Amino acid sequence: MQLNVLLPGVTCVLGLGFAGVLLVRFVGRRRAYYLVWGLGRVWYAVAAGTEALGSAQGWTEGLYRTWYITGAIGVAAFLGAGSLYLHRQPAFGALTVVWLLAACAPALAGRHTTIGLLGLASAGALTAVLTWRPAWFANAVFVVLVVASVVAAS
Repeated sequence: MQLNVLLPGVTCVLGLGFAGVLLVRFVGRRRAYYLVWGLGRVWYAVAAGTEALGSAQGWTEGLYRTWYITGAIGVAAFLGAGSLYLHRQPAFGALTVVWLLAACAPALAGRHTTIGLLGLASAGALTAVLTWRPAWFANAVFVVLVVASVVAAS
């Protein structure tokens, strides 16, 4: 078996194991960050699995699309959202909004105005939540991520 099939395959299995541990912790402790981190790990495992399949059987459009949505978009976003549930300080939320605003600049500079403006609107909405209902901030970010993920997948 080739290394470019074996390594992502093993990574997929390990990722599912870690996701299972996090989801069991969520069931036992009812902390939202375990659930969101568990979802991030599931996306990681799916991305690694698609990489193994793509290397073994050849890449198809559907396989690449699945890898892109789970690995390139979902993993970092959902692991980061889990951290927002853990670190609920307003300063951490403000830093998140600043980075979201910074992330809009390349889209706007590259004339992807719809994406840039949606990012700016999301930053504005998250700023409002952080200002008036800071306890809801992580939930608001999670909603934005789910909506953005659905839009990216379509």
